[in-house]
Amino acid sequence: MLIRKDFLKRKAKRLFLIFDYMLWFILDPSKFKIIKKEKIKTVLFFHTGAMGEILVTTPLLAAVKRDLKTRIIYLVGKGKESILEGNPNVDKIIIYEDNFDILLEKLRKENIDLAFVFRAYFKFSYLCWKAGIKYRVGGFGGLKRFPSILFTRRRFPYNKHSIECNLDMIRQVSLNEADPKIEIYIKKEYTKKVENKLRSLNIRDFIIIHPGFGQATSGDTSKKWGAKNYANLIDKITNTYNLKVILTGIKEEGEISKEIIQQVVNKGKVIDATGMFNIMELAALIKKAKLVIAPDTGPSHLAASLKTPLLNLMCLFGPEEWGPVGDKNKIINIYSPYAYKISFPFKVKELDGLKEIAVQDVFESAALLLRHSIKPIKIKKP
Repeated sequence: MLIRKDFLKRKAKRLFLIFDYMLWFILDPSKFKIIKKEKIKTVLFFHTGAMGEILVTTPLLAAVKRDLKTRIIYLVGKGKESILEGNPNVDKIIIYEDNFDILLEKLRKENIDLAFVFRAYFKFSYLCWKAGIKYRVGGFGGLKRFPSILFTRRRFPYNKHSIECNLDMIRQVSLNEADPKIEIYIKKEYTKKVENKLRSLNIRDFIIIHPGFGQATSGDTSKKWGAKNYANLIDKITNTYNLKVILTGIKEEGEISKEIIQQVVNKGKVIDATGMFNIMELAALIKKAKLVIAPDTGPSHLAASLKTPLLNLMCLFGPEEWGPVGDKNKIINIYSPYAYKISFPFKVKELDGLKEIAVQDVFESAALLLRHSIKPIKIKKP
């Protein structure tokens, strides 16, 4: 039996989310407003989250555009706007800035009728209300952003996959079901830049290892698989296959890549591309890779959506909550929670997240995903 170390914290959070919803349901008069879909001309998607969180909202865009035949504006955190570039369902992108008055003025100019606010912070709902947005559909925030009121509709906090939670948002406006397929559009300029870079480095066949976890240089160490594990994996793969390994990540994760390369034996087979590519260039690179190995972060969802074979290492959330959506034959999730393992007779073993995952298990999973795209090196018999 496994008991997550954050079991009580997760249960407390869920109880709080239900309390937060019930408080809105009982006290907020906004819910009595009847939503007239025929009056909706402009829709706002409001999300300031990470790359993966933005990606799992993209299935909603096509459904809203199809059913409401409306103009769609997406308000997104700085640095994430390129995720939505080229998306035919997004008419305009607004970059979030932490200046209430400036943001309020920008929203007022757009004459928005309906807003989907995925992080239901009071500051955001108040901003939309002040901007004159008549219909406001909220997701969920947290204790620091309480109370989540001033919403016309809210989704109930069911335990579902993240995409299903997002689909519950448009169900509040009685829209038809959306295809739960993540959409990303890569411009030719990004593909060309990546192709030129690969040509200059004389790289043809390669896999990507993305060892960082967003703010991976700090916080809970259970999120990290460890430089030694990655280094051993790289040596196993490069000893078996004639390919290169490209390490990717944001600039701040450079030390992680350096630490890995220091422990790799086959250093000539590894390229440190940390901080080299922006989000869409990374997407173009992922599309050309034979395989992506990552610890359940944004690039995992990119790989799944681009149909690139993915080996996804998970510890904070299980596949039922945040598992990447794509071709099931091209995705392997290895889940090792940060938990206590209790067995009979009464024995307790502490599981330290990703660090419990064996290198051999990851290598064998990688070999399974690579079997159709590249052959192992033939070792000549003496």
